[in-house]
Amino acid sequence: MTAVSGSWWSGPYDHRGVACADSRDGAPNGFHILSVDGAAYKTRFVPAKEPNGRQMRLSIASRFHSADHTVQREFRQGQLLGSPIARASLGAASLVADVFDGGPKTKVAMRIGDRGPIEMTRQARPDPFVEEVFARNEATKKSWVKAEISSHVWTARLPADLAVGAHRVIVEAITEYGDVVTGRLALEVTG
Repeated sequence: MTAVSGSWWSGPYDHRGVACADSRDGAPNGFHILSVDGAAYKTRFVPAKEPNGRQMRLSIASRFHSADHTVQREFRQGQLLGSPIARASLGAASLVADVFDGGPKTKVAMRIGDRGPIEMTRQARPDPFVEEVFARNEATKKSWVKAEISSHVWTARLPADLAVGAHRVIVEAITEYGDVVTGRLALEVTG
């Protein structure tokens, strides 16, 4: 579970002027609501700063697509984790979905364009976006705050045969309570 303080009020200022970077596991700062009805219960994550209550973050991870932290200053934040991506790099690239309130019973799949769904695999790894935020903003965070292994990250390899051009990517997660959470990404493949 995340906290209202994110990473202990540590990290860069957000759009509201509040110093509270995402939590070390990748979830944005926020809180949970527990609903109880007899013997049944349900939780719901409420992000404090996400537009429209966004429930997941999508990134692209590739050893060819990203760069080490020393060249990050030459790119906008998040630019190394999104589009465009060279067609030659697709075979080594994965889509990463951080489903903020995901758990062991959550099922996640991605669709690219009109292709059928591709099941995503739960993977214990840091959220690449949070790794980048913390690496870019060392001076604004507490020295002991770092991106940690997350229990709510799913990955799937991008198909190596995608054509050059723009592709619609939709990720759908079904939570343990049967709620559907959706994320979208525009993927540009270059020649």
